[in-house]
Amino acid sequence: MKKNNTLSKIANIVWVVVIVVLLALVVVSLAGKNSGRPTFIFNRAVLWVETGSMEPTIETRSFVSVVKSDGQNLSVGDVITFVCADKSQAVYGLLVTHRIEAVVDGGYKTKGDNTANVTDPWIVRPDDVVAVYTGNLPLLTWFGRVFSSWAGIAMIALVFVLAMSFVYIPDLVRAARSDIGEKDDNAKQQQIDRLVAEEVARLNREGLGCNDDTKNNKEVQSHSDDNDGQSDR
Repeated sequence: MKKNNTLSKIANIVWVVVIVVLLALVVVSLAGKNSGRPTFIFNRAVLWVETGSMEPTIETRSFVSVVKSDGQNLSVGDVITFVCADKSQAVYGLLVTHRIEAVVDGGYKTKGDNTANVTDPWIVRPDDVVAVYTGNLPLLTWFGRVFSSWAGIAMIALVFVLAMSFVYIPDLVRAARSDIGEKDDNAKQQQIDRLVAEEVARLNREGLGCNDDTKNNKEVQSHSDDNDGQSDR
């Protein structure tokens, strides 16, 4: 039983750690998106793709993993993440993830995989490239989509609280029961001490009564002996 409780506690702790790590990745990736540059850890980063320009390769509102790149030695077919440097575009200064369609003088021509897209009007310079796409992150995507709504945040908070409850509530219940049991034992001991004290007091009272009776009997006997002595004279 104790072994099962230990395994359950370990599983709950692992689950909580996984949730915390995933939420941390979500926060870090969103912070990188807002700053215009990914937050790299060991040359790797997680990015949030908001549009469907890369469908079906990358779904709308999905997390992807990327590896840091200096923009050199890239080939046609590589999916890259870059900062749009074209001031005439609505995405100027933002991160864009598209596939290289051609290598040209001064950089790369890119295009989204979505068939409705056309080749991007800009040329991506190597200096504008920040990363190369390596794959999708379905689990993190699920958390990201949930985390993007208040209902999702509430659900995650509830799951976190429940997980923590499974970890700590059994210990709290056992501690409370132990405290109650200790109080009951103290109360029982106090009751026993009180009964013993009452019994001792009763016995003392009865013992004093016997001594008084014996003393009176001796005094009566003494007077009787004195009277007998006077009669003999």
